[in-house]
Amino acid sequence: MLLAHARQGDPTSAYFAKIIARRALRHDHLWLELGLSDRSELSLLLAIHFPTLAAGNTNHMRWKKYLYRMLCEAEGFSLCTAPSCRECKDFESCFVPEERETPGCATGLN
Repeated sequence: MLLAHARQGDPTSAYFAKIIARRALRHDHLWLELGLSDRSELSLLLAIHFPTLAAGNTNHMRWKKYLYRMLCEAEGFSLCTAPSCRECKDFESCFVPEERETPGCATGLN
């Protein structure tokens, strides 16, 4: 999925796609797994190298959750049993303002 959304003809974007895909399998926040300072750095990285994918995260969902959601939706699955995200019982764990997200509090998909 990341390769499909990478900037065309940019080998750096393809390189980042492979790194991000591997790091998204780990348990901590994706920005931490990538060695970034905070979530805003990850947002910038994704906006630069995967602009169409990043543009779809209009509600600022946590990136790892967003990427997994996009994968599931591409396969016809839904991560949330509610008809919309706002009605889902996991809403607070998916949508967190960047300033509230802290290292070391991750469990599962963050």
